[in-house]
Amino acid sequence: MTASAQSAGARYFRLLHDLLDTVEKTEAEPIDGAARLIADAIATDHRIVLLGTGHSYALALELCGRAGGFTALEAIHDAALAMSEGLSKSTATERLGGYGTILMDEAALAAGDVLLVISNSGRNAVPVQALLAARERGAGTIALTSVAHSQSMPARPPSPGRLFEVADVVLDNHGTPGDAGITVPGAVNALGPTSTVLGAAILQAVALRAAELLVEAGHTPEVYRSANV
Repeated sequence: MTASAQSAGARYFRLLHDLLDTVEKTEAEPIDGAARLIADAIATDHRIVLLGTGHSYALALELCGRAGGFTALEAIHDAALAMSEGLSKSTATERLGGYGTILMDEAALAAGDVLLVISNSGRNAVPVQALLAARERGAGTIALTSVAHSQSMPARPPSPGRLFEVADVVLDNHGTPGDAGITVPGAVNALGPTSTVLGAAILQAVALRAAELLVEAGHTPEVYRSANV
């Protein structure tokens, strides 16, 4: 089968391989920076909170409450943002001014804590305002986003900016605008989003580096072990 005749699934795997190679080569420094923020917070008994809006909520769960993950990490569970009350409500809520600040008031982050915000577009009000509210409280901030997607569009009012412009550390998943990377003849829109696979790999790399840093500093990371082992 020629390259042009490859199945859509084969082309998707090839795209993921290429993007993983790109991330490995270009994101080592921000991965280390994010890991240091998290390791410092764990070592000093501070909190690490993850916020994902829409489908990015799945990536907030990627690091929390799972086998092989730190016990210290916690996700913000918001029914409207997590699509459990419907996709249209989740989309509308993510664009709602002031809601991100309310989430941070409820989370009660403090100086020394860390907020990790996940949003592929990084242009809506909730993720950006939540990050800024956390920073005002003295928390360290990390964003996982697609810089190319964000740069292709302005911030959506009332968002005061885009995630990559305001976070202390920016983790770029190197996805294309719109996320989906594979075209299928006859399909109206592209398919094969890459942000979940790449985002999960980036977050796990951050966690692994944080574990290394904690051990180097003389700390034993507390990690969940599978309940089925």
